[in-house]
Amino acid sequence: MWYNNINYMKKLFLFIAISLILILAASVWMIFFNEKPSELSNNRLQICPNAWIDNQEPGGVPDEGNQYYVLDGARREINEFDAEWVKTNCQLKKQVVF
Repeated sequence: MWYNNINYMKKLFLFIAISLILILAASVWMIFFNEKPSELSNNRLQICPNAWIDNQEPGGVPDEGNQYYVLDGARREINEFDAEWVKTNCQLKKQVVF
């Protein structure tokens, strides 16, 4: 009789261990790969940036990111955003800086 009890405990321990591993894996997946569908479309942000900057500072290389958006105080490249969505839904004026 005692051997049946040991087999039951081994199976219960195995079930609990596998369950915890699956829960941990799902949690890690959600933390690292969760994208907010309301803000992303075709991997481009659909959110209004705070500002649109056109840097015309002399000496800069013309085609290397002179225009960019500012979102929550941080520079974000224009190609990160859904351009049509921003144009339709946001009221931005280009700010030229020297």
